[in-house]
Amino acid sequence: MLDFWRTEYGHQNLLRNMEYNQYYEYFHCDDPKIYDEVSWESMSNFLNKGFWEIDLRLHNRAECFDFMETKKLLEQGANMNVFIYENEQDSSILMRIEGEASYLNTCHVVPEFEVFQNKGYDQEFDLKYMFGNLLGLAAHEDMSHLFSLYNHKDQ
Repeated sequence: MLDFWRTEYGHQNLLRNMEYNQYYEYFHCDDPKIYDEVSWESMSNFLNKGFWEIDLRLHNRAECFDFMETKKLLEQGANMNVFIYENEQDSSILMRIEGEASYLNTCHVVPEFEVFQNKGYDQEFDLKYMFGNLLGLAAHEDMSHLFSLYNHKDQ
């Protein structure tokens, strides 16, 4: 699907003209007005465990899809590969974003479009749910792309 639009517009990376987080209630996005939490826990809990504040702020802003602040933090050296929970291999913000993009793509968006393709367009679907999945996939893909610009093996 993304390949179609990339070919149609002649660009590898499509420019977004909106902030995804204004629709945070519709997809896996934290409230962008909350600055002191990481994965629904107080940031101070993680600071007390020895995590760097800049890495936690990156986690928070990326979970809120605040692209401008995420980019600033990455430019300042924040590490997207910090695992905030022991023994949870998907607890880095990089893994969380990439995992959710993969999940939405393979379990929701593509299967829903396959139903349209195979059964026709006269189907009953929850449009609000589909909007959330599409919006979530686009947000996660864009954040993943931003991370790819800063993901260095030495982190």
